[in-house]
Amino acid sequence: MNLSTALFIIIGLTALWFVYSMQRNNAAFDYADFLMTRGHADPHKLLLLMGGVVSTWVIFHLALVDKLTEGVFGLYIGAVVVNAGIQKGVGLIRDTRWSESEKKGSYV
Repeated sequence: MNLSTALFIIIGLTALWFVYSMQRNNAAFDYADFLMTRGHADPHKLLLLMGGVVSTWVIFHLALVDKLTEGVFGLYIGAVVVNAGIQKGVGLIRDTRWSESEKKGSYV
């Protein structure tokens, strides 16, 4: 096992422990929210989670073997920022549609 894999596993386990402790101490937080929307599996969330994990490991590996360039890191950060913006925008649109359909009495 190389150093990038070991560090990635250690950081991943630390993050999982943090999320586990959040769920244990807060009834409003649930692991299923990472992969589900309104009680159903959400393929977009699953793909984003897998893509985020794989791309983060690639960045770790490239940084540790001194092959990480500014361009590659810029693409990674850009993807994270764009993803966050899209998720926020889609969430706002989804919430607006949901609240408008509640007012009309129909749920889309």
